[in-house]
Amino acid sequence: MIRTSFPLALALLLFSCGTTAPSRFYLVSSPAAASQAPTESTGPLIALEIVDVPAYLERDPIATRTSSHELSVADFDRWAEPIEEALRRVIAETFESKGANLVFPGGEREAALFLRLELTALDGVLGGDLELRARWSVRRGSETPLLAGRIRRTESTGGDASYAAWAAATSRAFQGLAQDLVQRCMPQDAATP
Repeated sequence: MIRTSFPLALALLLFSCGTTAPSRFYLVSSPAAASQAPTESTGPLIALEIVDVPAYLERDPIATRTSSHELSVADFDRWAEPIEEALRRVIAETFESKGANLVFPGGEREAALFLRLELTALDGVLGGDLELRARWSVRRGSETPLLAGRIRRTESTGGDASYAAWAAATSRAFQGLAQDLVQRCMPQDAATP
């Protein structure tokens, strides 16, 4: 009797300890795609190149700061797409809503402008502010940059320490970055729908 019940008890113990919480996936949203009909493309053809994102963002689990020298990587809260792809999508949808045509590396042969972007930081503490920092430049062909600069955006999570609030703040930061880039890179007459 003891020999039969021991394997059964062991199997029940292993089964009960083997369950994990389900993963939750978050998307970065873009109001340009959701709220505006596509504008006829009358603006310049712009080639967008995202040259770099911090290594801690090149993973699906969401990373946030716990101190000035420490990051926490979420166990079950993940980005639904690579963060670089989300950034590219939000920027493209914002430029396209303003009448520009965006192309990505490989399709830039006919581009009038080349926009180069480096995301240097996207971090903060859950429940606190999210900070985005980026460097950008615009050039024509192989010329030296016509314009260049840095953009810094801070978005509040409203004191909400959830990953849903973090994803919403990330969305606002990307949308603001995209709007800033439109204002800096497109001539005013081309940026007005």
